Amino acid sequence: NPEEWAATGQIVLFNHLRFTILYHEDPARHGMRIVGFEVEPYSVQHSYMNQIDFDECTNHIAGDNQQCALNTCSADSKVSLSSPPLLLDAKKTKPTEVIWTYDVIFEPSAIKWSTRWDTYLQSADD
Repeated sequence: NPEEWAATGQIVLFNHLRFTILYHEDPARHGMRIVGFEVEPYSVQHSYMNQIDFDECTNHIAGDNQQCALNTCSADSKVSLSSPPLLLDAKKTKPTEVIWTYDVIFEPSAIKWSTRWDTYLQSADD
């Protein structure tokens, strides 16, 4: 709950991004074109499958030799709004490990190539 975190002096850090790539398939052109994208930030308290110390994973690719893989961001375990958030204590003097992650989703779209900018070009008088 954001109000509770603020009251305790904790900071929510958004350390995961979800990129959704929107594409339109045009049978007349025999191909697909990217017509948009969306980015959603998430805050995730990541954890390792093997409960390894952070120093053992520095400069290693996650999952190499069954080491340094994450419980919280994998093909089997997707990040969601129900994932526990990464809370930083503003008063803490020791370093805090922050794991930065992202995922990419490709999603078909009804938006045609010729109208892909319409969302940005239309304006309304307020």
